[in-house]
Amino acid sequence: MAEEEPFYIDDYGRIPPAFYSFADDGPFRRCVACEKDVVEDHDVYVVQKTFAGDEVVFEYALCSACHERVFGGMSKDSTANIRAFFHQRVDLEARRLRLEHDSQRTIDQWIGACATCGIDRDECNGYSIAAACGGEDILYYHLPLLICQQCEIEIQDVLSKKTREMGEDFVEAYFDGPPANLNVPILF
Repeated sequence: MAEEEPFYIDDYGRIPPAFYSFADDGPFRRCVACEKDVVEDHDVYVVQKTFAGDEVVFEYALCSACHERVFGGMSKDSTANIRAFFHQRVDLEARRLRLEHDSQRTIDQWIGACATCGIDRDECNGYSIAAACGGEDILYYHLPLLICQQCEIEIQDVLSKKTREMGEDFVEAYFDGPPANLNVPILF
């Protein structure tokens, strides 16, 4: 069996304010689960923010080790269903190449519309944005992206009960009462 080539991301820039913590009024500093300093650690971490209209209703940073611990047990069916969902709606690699080569590139090009259905962010009742970061930089690959509330619901519908429960357990363990009807999409 051929050895896989190492994966490198060489397209990055400073984290834009869209991915700053609303609660802290600046870049995320701590992993929501283990509380280590994600900037000083220089490890890859995920930032996710969920909006109802223009209001941030849910946000966090999650380091790669905690991400694996929290979501690493996702069922094979859920993983396959999420891949199929994205594959049917968007070619993430073609999207990345198109956005990467735009000389006028801005963060709004990456998160100005739903990556899977194309609805403009300004037309969304709710949506989530997600980005992979390393230290003080955002990493441009398949993330950052925006998923509208309707597509979030459709993603939840393809998840197994076990995987949905993992998301619910994550919210219950680390957050003080986000809205009861908040679907926490697994975007990463």
